[in-house]
Amino acid sequence: MECRRTIGQVVVPVFYDVDPSEVRHQTGEFGKAFRNLENRIAIEENKVPSEFGYVKRWKEELGDAAGISGVVVLNSRNESEAIKSIVENVTRLLDKTEMFVADNPVGVESRVQDMIQLLDLKLSNDVLLLGMWGMGGIGKTTIAKAIYNKIGRNFEGRSFLAHIREVWGQDAGQVYLQEQLLFDIDKETKTKIHNVESGKNILKERLRHKRVLLILDDVNKLHQLNALCGSHE
Repeated sequence: MECRRTIGQVVVPVFYDVDPSEVRHQTGEFGKAFRNLENRIAIEENKVPSEFGYVKRWKEELGDAAGISGVVVLNSRNESEAIKSIVENVTRLLDKTEMFVADNPVGVESRVQDMIQLLDLKLSNDVLLLGMWGMGGIGKTTIAKAIYNKIGRNFEGRSFLAHIREVWGQDAGQVYLQEQLLFDIDKETKTKIHNVESGKNILKERLRHKRVLLILDDVNKLHQLNALCGSHE
């Protein structure tokens, strides 16, 4: 739960044969079992439960977890179907965004470190835009992927949109890129965007209060940049 708060990791609670409200408030059979655990710890450590800071923390974390939309399995006659549903849900949400970078590509590591220093992540809370320009085949995408892999988990969300020039020219490609960006950042919600202009507004509202890393690969028009990351707001 701490990782969810600090770096935006996705949490999918599974409530097996227990109601989420009982977990949230430690009531019912779950609450009874929790109090038994407290008493057992108290006997073993010869302390009263109120002295256990970690028990209080458990209660708070369980309460927070129970408030998240998760999977509830109550009196399930077909547990295999429930397991299949959970696996599908987790697979969909799983962060599979690590970019493949060939081992030790010549000259990449030093350039990656230079770029990361330019971003100055620890000292700045500003919106930063950093562009890489040059002829094709000199390693811009490889450097971008390596940067993404190295610093991506320091952000609440991240997205690497590849082949923007190519996708932009396809039918509904512009809206597809906006929808993909939103899903990468907030995997718990799939947003349907009807046109580019409404997509701009949705992106602005969703991203303005988050610390996110966006890497846009192969941008060749300014309006592509405006549609996908907008202004410094």
